[in-house]
This record gives sequence, C-alpha cells and structure tokens, in this order.
Amino acid sequence: MYNLADRIRNTTIKSKIILIFSVITVILVGVTARVSYVFVKDIYQRQLEDQVNLLSSLLADELELKYLNFIESDENNLAYKHYKQILTDKINKMQFTNGFIFNQKLQVLVSANKDISTARLMINRKEINELARHESSVSLPFKDEDDKWRLWGFYRLNEQYYLGVQENADRLEKLDYLAWLFFAIGFGGVLITIIAGWLLARTIARPIDELVQFSAKIGDGQFNAQAPKKVHGELAILKNALIKMRYDLALKQEEKEELLAQIAHEIRNPLGGIELLAGLIKEDSDAESKNTDYIQKILDEVHGLKSQITAYLYYSRPLQAEPERVQLNNLYAEIEDIFKKRFQEKNIQFSCENLISSVWFDRRHLRQIVTNLLSNSLDAVKADGKIHIKSFSRDTKNIISVSDDGSGIKLKNPAQIFAPFYTTRTNGTGLGLSVCKKLCEENRADISAQNNKDKGCTFEILIQGRKT
Repeated sequence: MYNLADRIRNTTIKSKIILIFSVITVILVGVTARVSYVFVKDIYQRQLEDQVNLLSSLLADELELKYLNFIESDENNLAYKHYKQILTDKINKMQFTNGFIFNQKLQVLVSANKDISTARLMINRKEINELARHESSVSLPFKDEDDKWRLWGFYRLNEQYYLGVQENADRLEKLDYLAWLFFAIGFGGVLITIIAGWLLARTIARPIDELVQFSAKIGDGQFNAQAPKKVHGELAILKNALIKMRYDLALKQEEKEELLAQIAHEIRNPLGGIELLAGLIKEDSDAESKNTDYIQKILDEVHGLKSQITAYLYYSRPLQAEPERVQLNNLYAEIEDIFKKRFQEKNIQFSCENLISSVWFDRRHLRQIVTNLLSNSLDAVKADGKIHIKSFSRDTKNIISVSDDGSGIKLKNPAQIFAPFYTTRTNGTGLGLSVCKKLCEENRADISAQNNKDKGCTFEILIQGRKT
C-alpha cells in the first residue's frame, strides 16, 4: 500500500523544487541588486566629479591671482576681504557648500564659510601635490562631522596656491536607501519564489501522489478503483498506461477465477458421487454387521476435500455483495446456536455487547465472517476460556470486534495471517481469514487483527458507508 515512505519521498521532491527555486532567486536577485547599486553609484559619482571639476575651473577663472600674495589671516586685510567676497558670491551662485584658498603648506588662507583645518587637507595631500597648474582633481566621497556625504574638489591656481571647493553628495545617502530597497525587493522576490515553487511542486507532486495511490489500489486487486481525473501532459500518458494495466489485470484475474471455479466444480462433482457411493456401501456394510472403518475414513477424507474446494470457491469467486440492514442481535443469536455445543464442550464463557443495533452489510457475508472468526477463537482458547463480541461506533465507522483470551498471534506482523494459505492448524486450508478479508472488501469494509495487552487477540471488522 501507499505508505509514509512514499509520502516522504514526494515531500523531498517538493522541498528540492522549492530549494532550487529559492537558491536561484537569491543568487539572481543578490547579484542584480549589487550590480545595480554599484552601477548607479558609479554613474552618480562620475557625474558629481565632472560637475565639481567644471565648477572648480569656472570659479578659478573668476579669481584674480595677482592679489594672492597679499592675503593675511586678518579679517581687515583687503586681499582677504576681496577673495572672501568673491568666494562667497560664487559659491552661493554655483550652490557649492564651501570654497577656500590654501597654499602649498595646506594652510587655508581664506574660506567662504567655515574654516577648513590643515589636518583635513592632509588626507588628500598626495593628490593635491600631484596637480599641475590649471589642473583639477576630486577626492573620494566622505562623511563630515555632520554625518553628511561631502566631496572635495581641488584646482591648482599657480605654483603656490590652490583653490578648494566642498560639494554636497546627498544622493549617496539615497543610494544607501536604494541598497536597502534592493534588499527588500530581493527578499520579496525570494518569498514570491518560495510560494511559486511550492505551488509548482504541489502541481507536480499531487498528480504523482494520486497516480501512486491508484497503482497501489490496482496492486491490491481493487480493479474498480477510479483513475485520478486532473492529470495532464506527460503524466496523462502514465495514467492511461495504468488504466490499461488495470483492465488487463482485471481480465486476467477474471479468467483465473473462472478457471479455478471451473476446476473446483469439476472436482467437486465426482467427489459428490464418490461420497454417495461410499455412503451406500457403508449402509450395506452396517446391515451385514461388517467392519466399516475404512469406508468411514474414505467418507471423512472426501468430506474434508469438499470443504477445501468450497473454501477455494469462496476465495476465488465470492458471491456478489447485496448490502442490507443487518440486525446484529438476531445474527449473533443464530451464530451462538451454531457453536452452542462446542461452547459447552470447552465450557467457554461467551458474551455479546451491542452498542449499535444494526450495520449495513451483506447478511450472508457477515454471517460467514463472524462464524469463521468465532471458529478460530474456539480453536485458540483453552477450556474455561472467554470469547466476547462487541459492536460499537468509532469516528465515522461501525465496528464489530471478536476478542478471546487464547494463545494470540505468533507473528510479528499480525496482518500476515490474512494471506492466502497461511495456517497453523494441520487440517486447516489457510483460506478462512483470507475469505473473511475478501468478503469485507466486497462490502467496502476492512478487517484487522492485533494481540491483546494481557492475553489472546482481537479481530475488528471496520464497516464504512451508511451510519446506523
């Protein structure tokens, strides 16, 4: 039957599909987000550098270099006032953050806004010293004491003096937000992919699961099982193959059952004649007061052989079920009468407990099933033993249980006792419980067995369908 191991394998298929989709998405989204961030940042930084270089050159053209040697760090100095005014006007007009003039020693002589320390300029000392006259360069973006992105621009005015500008790089902060946005988009993409992968895995695994269950039913001999409907594409080819296999197996099973039944009939007919003739001989011998032991043995062997053939017939081709409302009290009373003598011989304590009044079942089949189970219990229990029949409901099923305090089931897997030809009795056919199982299947029921905790075993008939 379709078991937990099969479900675990199907679950693994689903997990692999979801995992593969997720890993691919994480890699693609991660690489795309990183490349996009670096690409956008590089474009913005280059545009900003070109802008700073251009504005630095324009600002430098506005400065008169002939007064640079007269600048002193005194606010009353005319050269200082002159350059500060120019820097302030141009910086405001060009929308720079700050503009300043400094010398080769990196000492700031005049600044449009707040003063710039020599220590700050020392960071860019190398690139400043490498500047040729009328050449400009731009530093890497950095965060100032206000935790805002800035950019230095340097322009060499002559051999001794330099022009410096400070530009906002606020868009870099937006790029940081963009990086988080890419991350959020990637995370969302992963979630969407997981959901899509789960749906895809479910779409693939569910029809496979249904086909596996369908094939398992065919393997169990349920040739009337319905094939799954919502199966398309390549799996539909597999479904059609299973349907054909079901038809072929059902046809072969029907042929086999017909053959077995025919053979059984052909054997049973002459056996009936032998039994009749042996009976007549025995009667004649009784009348003449002769020894009839051998004739009785012949009759016993013929009777046993007929019982076996009858069991084969029931197993190979049971009567078609005709379910009806079976009153359990009446049925149990009939069966108790059948076994009354055997109960008395072994002093068996037999009891019935009916919590439901009736079940929906073929009466002939149910009578044979319960009779077989009671017969097995009688063989298993010792003298003064107990046999108990109970009828009750559990969940959506009606259950009939037959319990005894006999020797129990010696197998590790009690379900094996329902296999054809399995028996522990020397004179048993091994088909009694197999016939019970087959008759249960004919009535959409099931039968199970298990050992009791203390002693003996319990058989349960699980009846589905109509409620009582």
